[in-house]
Amino acid sequence: MNKSLVFSLMFGAAVLTGCAGGGNNGETKTADNAEPLKFQQFKDSVSFQENGITHYAIAQIDFPVAGPEALVNVLKGIIAERFELPIDDAKDGQTFANKVVTSKLQRVQKTVKDDLADEVPVEMEYYIESNVTKVFENDKVVSLGSSGYDFLGGVHGQGYGSGVTIRKSDGKNLSQDMLKAGAWDQLQDKVAASLCKFLEVENNEELYEILFKENVKYDEATKTLTIPAPQNQPFIVDNNVVFAYGAYEIAPYAVGMPEVILPIKDIEDQLNPEVVELFK
Repeated sequence: MNKSLVFSLMFGAAVLTGCAGGGNNGETKTADNAEPLKFQQFKDSVSFQENGITHYAIAQIDFPVAGPEALVNVLKGIIAERFELPIDDAKDGQTFANKVVTSKLQRVQKTVKDDLADEVPVEMEYYIESNVTKVFENDKVVSLGSSGYDFLGGVHGQGYGSGVTIRKSDGKNLSQDMLKAGAWDQLQDKVAASLCKFLEVENNEELYEILFKENVKYDEATKTLTIPAPQNQPFIVDNNVVFAYGAYEIAPYAVGMPEVILPIKDIEDQLNPEVVELFK
């Protein structure tokens, strides 16, 4: 798979803004002239040779380097948790990027050695690519996207992606309770319409033919679909809420990782009021 494809699959239909390093050195003024929040991009890679092939791990991370101390610590904690590393490893961005690739390379090394020991042919490079990107920021919220791709043998690798939105005033994770209870059931028509657009099909019947039948229900009489919510939590990009599915969650590998993108103004009744208030 193209090494940039994973992120484009994850956020392809969303408009990405405010990425670290772009304009104003990644800084965005917060409300009431608060201290700016600043991100910097850190990269690192490590590799080893085995069986005449170079195997590697690589990471690219938008890392908070300045801003309100409490908020910066929240963001560092989220990034550290994403990679199952202690917060102490996230004191500075370059050290953290190195910790990430070092831990990932250990998994690559183990897989290569296990496959060779089991006489499984290792004829291509094995690798793990990891990314954390600031996908959106305004005066009130910041959203981070996490994506990556692992190729550890087999027919193809595995892509993954998720996101989180944090309120800047107090560091609250808005993704955890973004929707009201029972709201997903009320959004089914909008969910299906967004998936039709993402998967480039004309109607619910065609959409149903693409999705895994064990995961969705199709009512022949009303031509409506019942589609489960993603395991990933929703997050905000611009004035939209993004619901991102994982690979194989509701559809075959070939279609990538479907995403539902719904404008906040169209789903205000289903969102918790504290989210809606931030975008008025």
